[in-house]
Amino acid sequence: PAFRWGGATWSGNTVFIPQALVEFLGFAPDELANGMKIEAAWERVRKEYGRLGYLDAALDAKPVFDDAAARVRFQVQVKEGAQYRMGQMVITGLSLTAERMLLAAWRLPRGDVFSLLYFEDFVETQLRGRKAFGETVVNFKTVEHLLQPNPQTKTVDVLLNFD
Repeated sequence: PAFRWGGATWSGNTVFIPQALVEFLGFAPDELANGMKIEAAWERVRKEYGRLGYLDAALDAKPVFDDAAARVRFQVQVKEGAQYRMGQMVITGLSLTAERMLLAAWRLPRGDVFSLLYFEDFVETQLRGRKAFGETVVNFKTVEHLLQPNPQTKTVDVLLNFD
């Protein structure tokens, strides 16, 4: 039988209230419980945690099936982990001029709460879209990007390599 969405109950969360987490999921009450959509919903919740610097946030979602009502609800244990702050930005493969332009375009100062969504948007629009360089011609084929979290200092370094 096809099961319908029966909601989620949350434990372990302190950063977001349960209602906010439910909104991040994006399910309407009684909506058909599509496995792909459910996985995407968990990923949206993890990204919201990442937006606030919780890069290690993990969800353990256990389904609870009600066969008689054809509904599935989830008991979700949240492990938020530490909140990370911006560390260093390490850039390789660019000229000094292009590197300065890139650093000027980056708006997340060292020590501020790191935002995974800001980082992803920056990579997509400023680097791949080459907006960070304005009218200056900067030659590169690819940009490799890596986040290097340091659990001891609770900082994350951004590594960018231009080929």
